[in-house]
Amino acid sequence: MLEATRRQRRSAALAVPLRADAVARLAGRGKRALAFGRSKINLHPAAQPLRPHARQPMPGSADLCFIVTAPPAEVLEHLRACGVAVEEGPVPRTGALGPIESVYFRDPDGNLIEVSSYARTSGGGVADPGA
Repeated sequence: MLEATRRQRRSAALAVPLRADAVARLAGRGKRALAFGRSKINLHPAAQPLRPHARQPMPGSADLCFIVTAPPAEVLEHLRACGVAVEEGPVPRTGALGPIESVYFRDPDGNLIEVSSYARTSGGGVADPGA
């Protein structure tokens, strides 16, 4: 769940740079989400978070990492095309399954967004992180 200001919630500012689908759920309750395939991030209004919610919800406190198959150069190109300021990257990091390359930016509320991909093989494919 992300605490979101009215501006971010209304525009679903993360949807375009992260290629997510902005979806409205639970009509009448004001609940919105960003869908990533079979997963989603709930966007709660900052002034009135829906229950249940984080113990101390506040905008700009999230640090999220998304794993993608696109190489970092493609991620950078897409973010620039969306007018998103890149804070850092690509830089080497360690993912849950091994080495990754990450690009960082912030959403309008100041949340840190990391978009990462696992190392590529010399043939151009993605290395099997479980190997």
